[in-house]
Amino acid sequence: MGQSLGLGDLANEPEAMVLALENLGRSPLLFDPEPDKVRLDVRRVNELQLEQLGLASEQVAIAPHCTYQDTENFFSYRRSNEKKVQWSGIVSQ
Repeated sequence: MGQSLGLGDLANEPEAMVLALENLGRSPLLFDPEPDKVRLDVRRVNELQLEQLGLASEQVAIAPHCTYQDTENFFSYRRSNEKKVQWSGIVSQ
C-alpha cells in the first residue's frame, strides 16, 4: 500500500508511515480504541491509489455498502466466522 501511495520509502518505518497517512488530505486512518492499533479505511486508500494513477476524484465512485454491517443483504466472514461461497467483482465501462 505504501508504495502505491508514494510512501514506499517508509515501508520499514511503521510510525513514519502512520504519520504520513495521518497528514494526507482526508486521511484513510480511523480511530481505534485499542492502544497501538490503527484502522484503515480501505475505500479511501483505493480512492487515493486511483488518484495516484491520474484519475480525478470526480471520476471515482465509492459504494456506500458494508458487507459486515448490512446483515440483510450481504454475507460477511468477519461477522459470522463461517466459510461460505464468497463473490466479488468490479464492473466498469
